[in-house]
Amino acid sequence: MPWALGRSPANAAAWRRSWCTAILLAATGCGGSKYEQIKAPDYADGSVRSLAIAPSDSLFGDGSQLADAVGAELGKRGFTVVDTTGAAVLLSKYGISQVDVRAPEALAALGKEGVDAILSVSSTAATMGGPGMRHVKVRLISTRTSKEIGGIDWHNAWGGVPGSPADFTMRKGLADAAQEIAEALAKLLG
Repeated sequence: MPWALGRSPANAAAWRRSWCTAILLAATGCGGSKYEQIKAPDYADGSVRSLAIAPSDSLFGDGSQLADAVGAELGKRGFTVVDTTGAAVLLSKYGISQVDVRAPEALAALGKEGVDAILSVSSTAATMGGPGMRHVKVRLISTRTSKEIGGIDWHNAWGGVPGSPADFTMRKGLADAAQEIAEALAKLLG
């Protein structure tokens, strides 16, 4: 009788093994967000306290939202942050276009205004729906040396197949991503 299949000890054990296997696969099929730090060997901890946010070249909708959110989080951690609008105003004082923010003359101009580094944020959107920001790349460029001094490569949490309900619920949104990225940057900068 089909309804009695689960009542025998052998079938009950098989069902338990199946459920345990399914739970194990579900648990290992998901991952939390993670990041990798990149730090120039000649960077002196604590030498960057003032940052200007570069215009975003992100594919994630309005990428400046993420950059501004990271900047706000860094501000909460004691850094002085000039948002993209403020950086554009500072550059316009020197007749420099916002597009040229990474050019040596723009970096020198921002340095004269007390900015230690430019913060560049770009992200790759999720290809199959759900919250964006599958991968985020953050780089810091010194206004003094015009060289990259460090950065963060952040990978969003994931679950199941991209675009699936599990993936959608596992991935972090804008606020959580900004908090994690800012915390990692604060550790990097010392």
